[in-house]
Amino acid sequence: MRLINISTLELEEFFGEEIPKYAILSHTWIDGEEVTFQEFQDQKKKAEEGGPNKSGWDKIQSTVQLARKDNHHHVWIDTCCIDKTSSAELTEAINAMMSWYEQSQVCYTYLADVPSGLGCQEQQDAFRKSRWFTRGWTLQELLAPSKLIFIFADWTKFGTRDEMAYLVSSITGIDTEFLHTLVGDENHNFSANAVPAAAIAKESKDYGETEDNGDDGNDGDNGDSRGNKEGEASKEDGDT
Repeated sequence: MRLINISTLELEEFFGEEIPKYAILSHTWIDGEEVTFQEFQDQKKKAEEGGPNKSGWDKIQSTVQLARKDNHHHVWIDTCCIDKTSSAELTEAINAMMSWYEQSQVCYTYLADVPSGLGCQEQQDAFRKSRWFTRGWTLQELLAPSKLIFIFADWTKFGTRDEMAYLVSSITGIDTEFLHTLVGDENHNFSANAVPAAAIAKESKDYGETEDNGDDGNDGDNGDSRGNKEGEASKEDGDT
């Protein structure tokens, strides 16, 4: 498992019991703007050439800053911590994804389309309409972490999954009992027996399906095709 060291901004690789505590990011992808593993490794060269120009760099830096404020030392971001050019690594990452979210200290769920500073009702409406809730991977990333914090578009904190359980339940159809987890407790919410079948049918797609090109009811230019990771393994800059 690769993690970003927030002090050095370098990728570090860990195995088994060596894996330190870490924060993790859940987010939607923007085609052509996310930073790949290769690009992250080449960041020093990019800086010398005038700085990176992908918006994904801002996302990485903001996640690191948020983790630093919360006294975390490592962070995992799928876009740059997985080498998508390696089909073997990609398959391994897909199989390990749920456990990585389960074992994280906190999951920052970034809602790029939910601005801060709105009135209470406007804020709830924007939250309900967030594209994040339409993704095939939402169910796993919503329920697996022991602690989840929703983050506004300006990278300020909105609220925890526990605090917003009733609103999240009304959006996803998942009972509130599966959205409450004591901090530090292992979360077993993502199990076939625990999650209502209706919620799975509504929120989750087979990993073999693609969420791009408007499948989620949104514009295709902001596709999030993590469900097609294995098929995209050979594409260095493909959006997985």
